[in-house]
Amino acid sequence: MKLATLSIGLIAAISLLGSAAGAPASSSNPGKTDSTCAYRIGFQLISYMNTSVTKGGEAMCVDNNEEGYRAGIGMFTTKYGSALAVINEYMKSPDYKDEFKDVIEQLKKTAAAQGGREGLEKFCDAWSKAALNAGPFFDAQVTVLRSMYEAPALKEAKGLKIRLPLTKAAMTQAALTNGLGNDGKTIGAVITATNKKFDENYVGPSDSTLKINGHEVDEIEWLKEFLNAKDVLADKEVQFSNVFRSVLRRGYFTLSDEIDFKGLEGKDVSIDCSKFTAAKPPAVPTELVIEEQVPPGPFVILT
Repeated sequence: MKLATLSIGLIAAISLLGSAAGAPASSSNPGKTDSTCAYRIGFQLISYMNTSVTKGGEAMCVDNNEEGYRAGIGMFTTKYGSALAVINEYMKSPDYKDEFKDVIEQLKKTAAAQGGREGLEKFCDAWSKAALNAGPFFDAQVTVLRSMYEAPALKEAKGLKIRLPLTKAAMTQAALTNGLGNDGKTIGAVITATNKKFDENYVGPSDSTLKINGHEVDEIEWLKEFLNAKDVLADKEVQFSNVFRSVLRRGYFTLSDEIDFKGLEGKDVSIDCSKFTAAKPPAVPTELVIEEQVPPGPFVILT
């Protein structure tokens, strides 16, 4: 999972929600998007991809040896500064309770030097305490995910006129796990490979139509090819693609209601629209694999 160093300042949140068709979506009755549920479910889905748990991912904290510590819904890292970015954002909240007062200065030094774990022995305890603060701490993690990954990924989505929260969640997850840029397996390379697949019009069930290479392409048909292209470029990501495929097969295009799907390792999983509540750190799943982190290159808007 590749995490980048944070650019100066947080980009104003580019909505994962957007205007969209409806959920469960169908061509005959698209309905309306519940933006609150799309927000909650969308980022819980991303959290599940990264932590393998549906509840409490924001509280998870693991020792990643020389890479430092990884924590939260994006497996934010102390080494490259994304964990510090979450904490800085959380500290802006009036609900901040000084959970990180004993580690904040060392976190700054570690991120600046891209260091390891030295001096951060209390980090996971502090992170777990902050997670008891429910909504504000989760929101801080979402804000950083949006700034670092959703915002640059959705610049391209905006150009394509992507509308559906499910598509945007898949693009954000791809940017998080494969990095920003236009070569290798990065989000830009996946988008380029996807667009090359369309040389005629494609109809589909989403009630959202994209313009690709001068052709009208149903957004869900585009998402299917996006997942296929990602699997070719980053074969280790197939497990994540299969989760998104299960969600889209069941018609949850706008993530506006409780969703159930086949999750990692084929497990039956459901995520609902309940309000975020205080979370205790879950046990680290045996299937959770922490990959080496290397800051990816810049993302350039494709033409």
